[in-house]
Amino acid sequence: MKRGVTAHLEVVDCCEWFEQDVFIKLMAPRPCIVIAGVKDHIWPYKGAKNVINAARPIFRKLNVSNNINLIKGEHNHTYYPNLMWPAIDKFF
Repeated sequence: MKRGVTAHLEVVDCCEWFEQDVFIKLMAPRPCIVIAGVKDHIWPYKGAKNVINAARPIFRKLNVSNNINLIKGEHNHTYYPNLMWPAIDKFF
């Protein structure tokens, strides 16, 4: 659960071959929680919504629709513990 470990860092040039929704689809059926700020200059909520919507069908097909969640942060690119931890707690 260390920060900094993503497909972008582990799989060289992965973004030349895959879009973000593909990475999220590969997570299914495991839980996926995405928190994006409305003013985030790196991963904006508006863009995250498009990616999550593209990935939702595979979660539905696997009957785990509740395992993919997009949460709107009210600010910029930052850590939102008050949004993250309650979302994680739902899986325990």
